[in-house]
Amino acid sequence: MKPCKKIITRMCINNWGGIGHQVMEFNEYVNLFSGMSGSGKSTVMDAVQVLLYGSLSQNFLNKAADEKNRRTVMTYLRGAQKDGTSNRGNRDFCANLVMEIRDTQDESYRCIGVAFDVRSGDRDINKYAFFSHDGMLDDCLYRNEDGIPLMVKEIGDLVKRHQKDPRGRLRGEDINRTYPTNDAYQTALYDQIFGYIDGKRFIT
Repeated sequence: MKPCKKIITRMCINNWGGIGHQVMEFNEYVNLFSGMSGSGKSTVMDAVQVLLYGSLSQNFLNKAADEKNRRTVMTYLRGAQKDGTSNRGNRDFCANLVMEIRDTQDESYRCIGVAFDVRSGDRDINKYAFFSHDGMLDDCLYRNEDGIPLMVKEIGDLVKRHQKDPRGRLRGEDINRTYPTNDAYQTALYDQIFGYIDGKRFIT
């Protein structure tokens, strides 16, 4: 009998590091990230870690690629560069990261993500929300009609739309939701979404 697995299939990145918009596809078994220094390898891996660990702490970011340990989620959101400039400096903007996961048991898909609203004067991350929904990556790729990443409120509206089936009846509210705290997101991630794994051991 074939073992059941949760496979990361795709990830959508909007306004993270030097990436304005990108959808990445992953192989089921091995994925190799190759490139020169500064090409964005750690940028992608840190995006993955934010989603899998449900934490915005600097402790989870890749210190091996950052000798001075200056990487933070906020510097990624701003798109900070080594020369001191940033892609998204003194302005308001939104950003989001979304990961698509396939369950080989029933061939279903679920997505996990986090959305940010950043104001020009923000020094810390003040407005964000982790979320999850059933199905594959949303067709809008978490951007509006003008190609601008969805705001936290708009992500909440998108998740509510996933709560209804084609006939308008409610379904899957336990998965189709935004989370009030990081802990609530982690609990749902390691229990319902990943199949009741030990979150502490997983992070270690």
